[in-house]
Amino acid sequence: MTLSSLRRDLFTNFYDKQEPTHGRSHALRTMALARRLARSAGADQQVCVASAMMHQLHDVRVARRYIKKHSIKTKLASRILECLDFRDRLRGKPDLRAPSIEARVVTEADMLDAMGPFGTIRTACYYVLTKGMGFESAMEAAHDRAIRREKRLHTRLARSMAKRNNAKLEAIMSEFRAWRSLERNA
Repeated sequence: MTLSSLRRDLFTNFYDKQEPTHGRSHALRTMALARRLARSAGADQQVCVASAMMHQLHDVRVARRYIKKHSIKTKLASRILECLDFRDRLRGKPDLRAPSIEARVVTEADMLDAMGPFGTIRTACYYVLTKGMGFESAMEAAHDRAIRREKRLHTRLARSMAKRNNAKLEAIMSEFRAWRSLERNA
């Protein structure tokens, strides 16, 4: 068994059963971002892409079972688990130091996708559905979240990509606010 069999298994039995905005397409975007960031930072691309592929499991024990099932080599497996463990421990602890550049890259790839157009809309919809916010308030909150996340990025390419993304998002939010002002002039 190989990483390609692991990928088929994860996509068929896990990602394709997730809600559409956080399933297969999110995993593929995060994997592509991880590869790009790894190349730029000099990190191990195989470790970063494999870890990004598994990041949505949100449980190192589940990841360990998938790794064992697919007979992933011990060294690669331990590096993947290190990345996943860091990503999960980082929640609520933004200053936690990454144990490796690969762990940093995987985490930042996921953060970049969350800050991108799909992630921003997904976050706004989540706020509408779970927090009872109006759509405009939810978009403002999602925008604010993206701005805060930019400050948590450490790799040069991730910061650059986030800065460009947030500038575009700011332009969209300005348009949003301008259109909202039409209501006051009706």
